[in-house]
Amino acid sequence: MQHGYAICTTDLAQILTIAPCKTKFIFVPITSSQVLTDAICFTDLSNAKTIVSRAGKKFEGMPETKIVNVALLYNRINK
Repeated sequence: MQHGYAICTTDLAQILTIAPCKTKFIFVPITSSQVLTDAICFTDLSNAKTIVSRAGKKFEGMPETKIVNVALLYNRINK
């Protein structure tokens, strides 16, 4: 189980994770707690904000994102 902050789409439907090829980042649908376990999480909110700002400048087509506490996402999955 992860803790801290994660980067999600604004509708909280997808979360940022590392692709299986281990060379890029992708957004995957949040369908189970395993997806949350595999997600990239930050213990510090400022680290997450830094990644969002850098990714927004570097990658075109990046969806609108929101930084949320992972516990909120676990609560949504486990209902």
